[in-house]
Amino acid sequence: MRSFDQASSDCLATMGSMFSWMCSPVTAIQAVCYTVKFLDYICDFFDLVTNLVVESVKKKLRAFGRHVQRALYVSVDIEHSFELQTNRSKTLSQVAQDIGEDIRERSDALLGTFGLINSALSLCFLLVFVRVYLYRYKFLTRIHFDNRFVTDAFRRLDWTRARQGRETVLPLTIKEQNKYITVRA
Repeated sequence: MRSFDQASSDCLATMGSMFSWMCSPVTAIQAVCYTVKFLDYICDFFDLVTNLVVESVKKKLRAFGRHVQRALYVSVDIEHSFELQTNRSKTLSQVAQDIGEDIRERSDALLGTFGLINSALSLCFLLVFVRVYLYRYKFLTRIHFDNRFVTDAFRRLDWTRARQGRETVLPLTIKEQNKYITVRA
């Protein structure tokens, strides 16, 4: 409302008394705002009621949470006693040496297994490289080795044969379509 009052006074100051009728829309809007002002009070009332209800529910939930926590609270006390009696039949370095030997004895089988697995994996890796090299060599040197691709060059060759009235390969039968791979570039 303060903004409309300011706009109305600015309009009157700018236009002067001769063109004051041009400021009437601001006055009309001001009048409309005054008539619906009671809706603002209704909104405030609903906001107040909503806040009261929400706060009440929050308080009840907090109280319920505290009640559940008190009902489920468990206290556990643990007592532990430890006695150590030592016998000085061995020195500290002998004890450390015995522990090291015991660990070595227990881990020898595991280390042997890891060594065997490492060797097997290295052999498999080498075998894969050899097979890839042999496949590449055969593919590059033998024209019919694993050559099941229908390329653009092949299609052009077939089209040239068709224009010359010679026998063509394309279109492929369903059995041939399952066997040969179409390459699109």
